[in-house]
Amino acid sequence: MDIPIKKLPDLRVAYISRFGAYGPEISQCYEKLMIWAHENIKVDGSHLKLTAYWHDPYATPPEECRSDACMCIPDNVTPAPDSGISVQVLPSRLYGMGLFNVFDNDFTPAWDIMFSQWMPNSGCVMDLPPCLEIYYNCALTHPLKKWVVDICIPVKKITDADTY
Repeated sequence: MDIPIKKLPDLRVAYISRFGAYGPEISQCYEKLMIWAHENIKVDGSHLKLTAYWHDPYATPPEECRSDACMCIPDNVTPAPDSGISVQVLPSRLYGMGLFNVFDNDFTPAWDIMFSQWMPNSGCVMDLPPCLEIYYNCALTHPLKKWVVDICIPVKKITDADTY
């Protein structure tokens, strides 16, 4: 399995947080975010869209799991305080980045591959959150109704000094 490890730069994003079990409900946050974006910046396909996942859904109660619907924005754009849109910088770090085609909005198999197959053999341990889904299209407009997405796990490489 060829999953590259890449260093992503700082990503300045406009975002809306959602608390609850991870799943398609995040789309409501994206709808609001995209309305704001179309009113405030030139949306031309050059603004990366991603979801940031802050908690382990197997170790965190569903109602405490936070996901952020995000869109990269320029430095000169700041949402109005009453817009419901916040800004954060997702810090630069190393990510294991698996590129997947996702059908029927079923992202679970891609995440399973990353965590159960790739991670144990990667020579890495998980770094601080968030994990990311980076979207390169919208399934609603794709002829095959699929998502093309990078599943990104923040990692640190294991060195010989880390082993006992």
